Amino acid sequence: MEDEYYVLSEAERGGWICTDKAALISVFWQDRQFNDSQEIVNIEDFTPDQIPRLPTILRAMADWLVENHSNKL
Repeated sequence: MEDEYYVLSEAERGGWICTDKAALISVFWQDRQFNDSQEIVNIEDFTPDQIPRLPTILRAMADWLVENHSNKL
C-alpha cells in the first residue's frame, strides 16, 4: 500500500513495515502491537542534520498510519 509519501508492506519476519520515501526511514512493528513493538530501521543512513527532524518525521508517519491503517496498529 503506497501513497505520495509512504509505503506500507508486510514484513518478511511478520508484522508490518512503513517507509517514509523522502526521509528513507522505516518503522517495523508486529501486527496490532504498534506501541509495544515498534522498531526504527534504516536510521544508520541518516545524516547528522536529519537527526533533529526525526521526531517530526516519525510523528507524521504515525499520523498517516492512524488515519489510513489503524487496523494494523
